[in-house]
Amino acid sequence: MKRILQTALIILIFVLSGKANAFVMDSTFLKAKIKQGVEAQIKSELNKDIKVEILSIPYQKIETSSENIEIKTLVNLKYFNAVTIIRVSILVDGAVYKSFTAQGKIDIGNNKNSMISKNSITERNFNKIKPVIIRDNTISVIFKADKVSITIPAVALNNGCIGDYIKVRSTDYKKHYQGKVIGENLVLVDI
Repeated sequence: MKRILQTALIILIFVLSGKANAFVMDSTFLKAKIKQGVEAQIKSELNKDIKVEILSIPYQKIETSSENIEIKTLVNLKYFNAVTIIRVSILVDGAVYKSFTAQGKIDIGNNKNSMISKNSITERNFNKIKPVIIRDNTISVIFKADKVSITIPAVALNNGCIGDYIKVRSTDYKKHYQGKVIGENLVLVDI
Protein backbone atom coordinates (compact mmCIF):
# COMPACT_ATOMS: atom_id res chain seq x y z
CA MET A 1 0.00 0.00 0.00
CA LYS A 2 2.85 2.35 0.86
CA ARG A 3 4.49 1.69 -2.55
CA ILE A 4 1.26 2.50 -4.44
CA LEU A 5 0.84 5.72 -2.47
CA GLN A 6 4.43 6.80 -3.32
CA THR A 7 3.91 6.07 -7.02
CA ALA A 8 0.63 8.01 -7.07
CA LEU A 9 2.30 10.93 -5.29
CA ILE A 10 5.17 11.01 -7.84
CA ILE A 11 2.71 10.94 -10.76
CA LEU A 12 0.67 13.72 -9.16
CA ILE A 13 3.80 15.89 -8.71
CA PHE A 14 4.75 15.46 -12.38
CA VAL A 15 1.26 16.28 -13.61
CA LEU A 16 0.96 19.38 -11.42
CA SER A 17 4.42 20.69 -12.30
CA GLY A 18 3.80 20.28 -16.02
CA LYS A 19 7.05 18.35 -16.45
CA ALA A 20 5.34 15.16 -17.57
CA ASN A 21 4.98 16.49 -21.13
CA ALA A 22 8.25 18.43 -21.23
CA PHE A 23 10.62 18.17 -24.19
CA VAL A 24 14.27 18.46 -23.16
CA MET A 25 17.05 19.58 -25.50
CA ASP A 26 20.54 18.93 -24.17
CA SER A 27 23.69 20.82 -25.23
CA THR A 28 24.74 18.10 -27.70
CA PHE A 29 21.39 18.31 -29.52
CA LEU A 30 21.48 22.14 -29.51
CA LYS A 31 25.06 22.27 -30.85
CA ALA A 32 24.18 19.85 -33.65
CA LYS A 33 21.11 21.89 -34.69
CA ILE A 34 23.05 25.18 -34.52
CA LYS A 35 25.82 23.66 -36.65
CA GLN A 36 23.27 22.49 -39.25
CA GLY A 37 21.69 25.96 -39.39
CA VAL A 38 25.01 27.76 -39.82
CA GLU A 39 26.19 25.34 -42.51
CA ALA A 40 22.91 25.75 -44.41
CA GLN A 41 23.10 29.57 -44.27
CA ILE A 42 26.72 29.78 -45.42
CA LYS A 43 26.35 27.16 -48.16
CA SER A 44 23.23 28.88 -49.55
CA GLU A 45 24.79 32.34 -49.62
CA LEU A 46 28.45 31.62 -50.44
CA ASN A 47 28.32 28.19 -52.10
CA LYS A 48 31.59 27.11 -50.48
CA ASP A 49 32.79 24.07 -48.57
CA ILE A 50 32.85 24.86 -44.87
CA LYS A 51 33.66 23.31 -41.54
CA VAL A 52 31.71 24.52 -38.47
CA GLU A 53 32.52 23.80 -34.84
CA ILE A 54 30.26 25.15 -32.10
CA LEU A 55 32.54 26.08 -29.20
CA SER A 56 30.11 27.13 -26.51
CA ILE A 57 26.45 27.77 -25.78
CA PRO A 58 25.05 29.32 -22.59
CA TYR A 59 22.72 26.39 -21.71
CA GLN A 60 23.34 22.77 -20.69
CA LYS A 61 19.70 21.95 -21.44
CA ILE A 62 16.48 23.71 -22.43
CA GLU A 63 13.06 22.37 -21.49
CA THR A 64 9.88 23.19 -23.43
CA SER A 65 6.30 22.05 -23.13
CA SER A 66 5.96 21.28 -26.84
CA GLU A 67 7.88 19.21 -29.38
CA ASN A 68 7.04 21.71 -32.16
CA ILE A 69 10.49 23.37 -32.05
CA GLU A 70 12.40 25.30 -34.67
CA ILE A 71 15.98 26.52 -34.17
CA LYS A 72 17.01 29.51 -36.31
CA THR A 73 20.61 30.69 -36.62
CA LEU A 74 22.13 33.82 -38.09
CA VAL A 75 25.79 34.58 -38.84
CA ASN A 76 27.15 37.90 -40.12
CA LEU A 77 28.87 36.75 -43.30
CA LYS A 78 30.88 39.95 -43.73
CA TYR A 79 33.14 39.36 -40.75
CA PHE A 80 34.73 36.09 -39.72
CA ASN A 81 37.06 36.01 -36.75
CA ALA A 82 38.89 33.21 -34.98
CA VAL A 83 35.67 32.88 -32.98
CA THR A 84 32.47 33.93 -34.73
CA ILE A 85 29.32 34.95 -32.86
CA ILE A 86 26.17 33.07 -33.93
CA ARG A 87 22.73 34.48 -33.12
CA VAL A 88 20.33 31.66 -32.12
CA SER A 89 16.55 31.84 -31.70
CA ILE A 90 14.52 28.90 -30.44
CA LEU A 91 10.89 29.02 -31.55
CA VAL A 92 8.26 26.89 -29.83
CA ASP A 93 4.92 26.67 -31.65
CA GLY A 94 6.04 29.55 -33.88
CA ALA A 95 6.83 32.00 -31.03
CA VAL A 96 10.29 32.93 -29.77
CA TYR A 97 10.95 30.90 -26.62
CA LYS A 98 14.66 31.70 -26.07
CA SER A 99 17.19 33.83 -27.87
CA PHE A 100 20.94 33.75 -27.22
CA THR A 101 24.38 33.89 -28.81
CA ALA A 102 26.72 30.96 -29.33
CA GLN A 103 30.40 30.95 -30.21
CA GLY A 104 31.56 29.01 -33.23
CA LYS A 105 34.66 28.41 -35.29
CA ILE A 106 33.94 28.59 -39.01
CA ASP A 107 36.50 27.46 -41.57
CA ILE A 108 35.62 28.27 -45.17
CA GLY A 109 37.20 26.05 -47.81
CA ASN A 110 39.76 28.54 -49.13
CA ASN A 111 43.07 26.94 -48.32
CA LYS A 112 46.45 27.63 -49.87
CA ASN A 113 46.24 24.58 -52.13
CA SER A 114 42.88 25.45 -53.67
CA MET A 115 42.94 26.50 -57.30
CA ILE A 116 40.98 29.45 -58.61
CA SER A 117 39.49 28.67 -61.99
CA LYS A 118 39.76 31.06 -64.91
CA ASN A 119 37.10 33.80 -65.00
CA SER A 120 35.90 32.99 -61.47
CA ILE A 121 34.76 35.74 -59.16
CA THR A 122 36.66 36.09 -55.91
CA GLU A 123 35.38 37.96 -52.90
CA ARG A 124 37.49 40.43 -50.98
CA ASN A 125 36.55 38.87 -47.63
CA PHE A 126 38.32 35.64 -48.58
CA ASN A 127 41.50 37.13 -50.07
CA LYS A 128 44.32 38.32 -47.88
CA ILE A 129 45.69 41.68 -48.97
CA LYS A 130 48.87 42.96 -47.38
CA PRO A 131 48.08 46.24 -45.61
CA VAL A 132 50.21 49.29 -46.45
CA ILE A 133 49.65 50.67 -42.94
CA ILE A 134 50.24 48.55 -39.86
CA ARG A 135 48.59 49.31 -36.52
CA ASP A 136 50.76 51.23 -33.99
CA ASN A 137 53.25 52.29 -36.67
CA THR A 138 54.23 55.94 -37.13
CA ILE A 139 52.64 57.41 -40.24
CA SER A 140 52.13 60.79 -41.91
CA VAL A 141 48.71 62.41 -41.97
CA ILE A 142 47.93 65.01 -44.61
CA PHE A 143 45.21 67.52 -43.74
CA LYS A 144 43.97 68.97 -47.01
CA ALA A 145 41.72 71.93 -47.64
CA ASP A 146 41.08 73.74 -50.94
CA LYS A 147 44.50 75.38 -51.38
CA VAL A 148 46.38 74.32 -48.24
CA SER A 149 47.76 71.01 -47.03
CA ILE A 150 49.51 70.28 -43.72
CA THR A 151 51.39 67.11 -42.84
CA ILE A 152 51.80 65.91 -39.24
CA PRO A 153 53.15 62.71 -37.66
CA ALA A 154 50.61 60.27 -36.21
CA VAL A 155 50.16 56.70 -35.03
CA ALA A 156 47.87 54.29 -36.90
CA LEU A 157 45.13 52.81 -34.73
CA ASN A 158 44.14 50.21 -37.36
CA ASN A 159 45.70 48.27 -40.22
CA GLY A 160 44.74 49.58 -43.64
CA CYS A 161 45.03 48.95 -47.36
CA ILE A 162 44.88 51.67 -50.01
CA GLY A 163 41.35 53.05 -50.12
CA ASP A 164 40.44 51.97 -46.57
CA TYR A 165 39.38 54.48 -43.93
CA ILE A 166 41.30 54.09 -40.67
CA LYS A 167 41.62 55.90 -37.37
CA VAL A 168 44.83 57.68 -36.44
CA ARG A 169 46.07 59.58 -33.37
CA SER A 170 48.33 62.61 -33.79
CA THR A 171 51.54 62.31 -31.77
CA ASP A 172 51.80 66.04 -31.10
CA TYR A 173 48.17 66.95 -30.33
CA LYS A 174 46.88 63.59 -28.97
CA LYS A 175 43.69 63.92 -31.06
CA HIS A 176 41.98 61.16 -33.03
CA TYR A 177 41.15 61.52 -36.73
CA GLN A 178 39.73 59.30 -39.43
CA GLY A 179 41.23 59.38 -42.89
CA LYS A 180 41.66 57.52 -46.14
CA VAL A 181 44.79 55.47 -46.82
CA ILE A 182 46.40 56.86 -49.97
CA GLY A 183 49.85 55.28 -49.84
CA GLU A 184 52.38 53.45 -47.71
CA ASN A 185 52.25 55.07 -44.23
CA LEU A 186 50.23 57.97 -45.68
CA VAL A 187 46.67 58.97 -44.70
CA LEU A 188 44.57 61.83 -46.11
CA VAL A 189 42.10 63.72 -43.91
CA ASP A 190 39.83 66.14 -45.78
CA ILE A 191 38.95 69.29 -43.83
